[in-house]
Amino acid sequence: MARAEAARRAYDLDLSGKREITSANHAAFTSLAIDLVEARYLLAGAGDGTISVFDLHQFGGNPRRRAAITPLFLAKRGGHTHGVSSIAWYTHDTGMFFSGSFDHKVNAWDTNAQRVVCQFEMPLPVYSISLSPIATRHALVAAGSGDQKVRLCDPMTGGSTHCLLGHREAILAVQWSPTNEYLLASASVDKTIRLWDIRRSGCLLSLDQHNSQTALETNRTLRLKNVSAKGGAPTSVTAHDEPVTSLCWSPDGLFLYSSGKDNKIHMWNADTGRNTLVNFAGVKNAAEKGSQMAISSDGQVLYHPNGSDILALEAHTGRTLSLLRGHFDKVNCCVFHPHLQELYSGGNDNQLLCWVPSMDEAELVEDEATDEGDERQQSSSAAHTQDVDGDAWSDEEEDEMDG
Repeated sequence: MARAEAARRAYDLDLSGKREITSANHAAFTSLAIDLVEARYLLAGAGDGTISVFDLHQFGGNPRRRAAITPLFLAKRGGHTHGVSSIAWYTHDTGMFFSGSFDHKVNAWDTNAQRVVCQFEMPLPVYSISLSPIATRHALVAAGSGDQKVRLCDPMTGGSTHCLLGHREAILAVQWSPTNEYLLASASVDKTIRLWDIRRSGCLLSLDQHNSQTALETNRTLRLKNVSAKGGAPTSVTAHDEPVTSLCWSPDGLFLYSSGKDNKIHMWNADTGRNTLVNFAGVKNAAEKGSQMAISSDGQVLYHPNGSDILALEAHTGRTLSLLRGHFDKVNCCVFHPHLQELYSGGNDNQLLCWVPSMDEAELVEDEATDEGDERQQSSSAAHTQDVDGDAWSDEEEDEMDG
């Protein structure tokens, strides 16, 4: 029953009329992250190089109560000189988080001290970073940048362990599998998506949107084996017809979703690498430097930045559920709260918005209507009491005058 209720709530979100997120900075929001330990703290990276940290518990325990939250602090001491492109919490506690930036750096932050404690220099702008949500044998930060390499940064040593080679252009998205701590996906301007087992020297698969080929890495040379016509000459494969800007895993790790500037979303079987050919209609992708999709905690609903809107799609069928409207400019990022079935989004309008199940908003309206009705009833009762008192006073005065 709890799972069904969670799914029902995630299917129908609306802009919250009671939860407001305010921020002091005046720049576009580019990346969002909720901590994996308590699902309490929200990170928001911005185009001015600052990172806001919000405590979502400040909204209070009553989902029907109006509340506004402000940042606990702005992380900028020793931070970035250019815009933040990607942020991520450390997997096992909230004492550390990471940020990637167009200033060619990946920073590790001490949350309590509000300062950078470790910095990784990259040769070109960093577009995406990711930490495994389940890793116990490593704490590697995967970083995708403009130099065609996926770098694995180790905050324990302060250096890069190794690079993953294969892409031919800038890497806009990297995402660790939620169920395999060694499996990593990367997406590039070169229109390809690659799956990596970081224990191996090469790429596991290069995903093909037409399901005509499977890419295998052998002795660091990418050889393409045609699975539909044996003996065919090797040809390059693409996952999209334009640069791939965003990746998102299903919570069970069985599927990988990708979004490209060809205005398409593809759903991939993570085991076979095959395109499931699910049709996601109405997709608009205007991202130039990457974007951030989100998926509900049960894997049923996919949320995609769609111009100044957010497109809510049924994850396994591609059916459009709703178009979330509230931003006044392009939406760059969104993240789903795993416990509350709420969505948070950031855009070029310098706003952070909270989207909640419509049933909560309806209950709020009903409560307010009830409160207003109670107030009117109390006012009416008070007025009636005054009338009665007035009549009594008049009778007494008349008696005194008669006497």
